[in-house]
Amino acid sequence: MQIVSLNTKEIYDIDIRKYGENAMPCPECSKDRNKKKAKSFSFNATKKFGFCHHCQTKFVEYTTEVIKKDFIKPIWKNKTDLTDGAVQWFEKRGITQDTLVKMKVYSDVEYMPQIQKETGVICFPYFMDGELTNIKFRDKEKNFKLVKDAELIFYNIDCVKNNNEIIIVEGEMDCLSYIQAGFDNCISVPNGASATNLEYLNNYIELFDEKTIYISTDADIKGYELRAELIRRFGQERCKIIKL
Repeated sequence: MQIVSLNTKEIYDIDIRKYGENAMPCPECSKDRNKKKAKSFSFNATKKFGFCHHCQTKFVEYTTEVIKKDFIKPIWKNKTDLTDGAVQWFEKRGITQDTLVKMKVYSDVEYMPQIQKETGVICFPYFMDGELTNIKFRDKEKNFKLVKDAELIFYNIDCVKNNNEIIIVEGEMDCLSYIQAGFDNCISVPNGASATNLEYLNNYIELFDEKTIYISTDADIKGYELRAELIRRFGQERCKIIKL
C-alpha cells in the first residue's frame, strides 16, 4: 500500500503483506541511518496511521481518488497524416513511417506558448486502455507542451498489461527507438528526466506488480536522478539498469 509522510509529503510504498502491522524499517529515515534495517516504524492498517519512533514522522494512507476525477480528456481527431519533413526527420533517427503509424504519431498545427504563436508540431498521443488521455506536442525548436489539465501517464502505458518485463525511458523518441528495434514493451515518462516527481505513477502502481523494470536513461545528471527515483519507487530488487 502507499502512505504519505506528514513531514515531507513524500509518498512511499510499504509491504503490509510482508511485515503486517509489526515494526519495519522507516521509509523516510532508514536510508540515512547507519542501521538501515532498524525496525523503528509501524503502520496501523485499520486506523490508516503510522509513526516512526526514530525520526518522529507521522504517516497516513495515500489516496488519489480526488485527483483522478478532475482530469479532462482531449478529443481524438483521428488524424494520422505526417508531413514529408516530419517523416524525413524521423527517418534520420532510424524510425520508419510504419512505426509512426503504429503509434499513431501525426503532424498538426498548434499554439506553442514558448514562441507565442501557432506552428507546425509533431503530436505524440497518449492512450490508456485504448482511450486518448493526453497529447505531447513538439515543434522544430524542441519546445514541448502537454494538453492542459489532462492526466499525466506513461507514454505507451497499455503495453504494461501484456508484458512481464518493462523498459522505461525518458522521452517519446527513446520509446519509439526501442519499438523500432522490436521492443514493444517500452514506456516513457511524460515529462522528461528533469521531472523526478512521479506522482502520476501513484494511480497505476498496481499495474507494475511483479514486473521486472529495465531503466534506460541518459548518462547525465538528470538521467541519473530519474533512474534513482524510479528505483526508489519500484524497489531495487525489481529494477535492472540498461547501460547504452
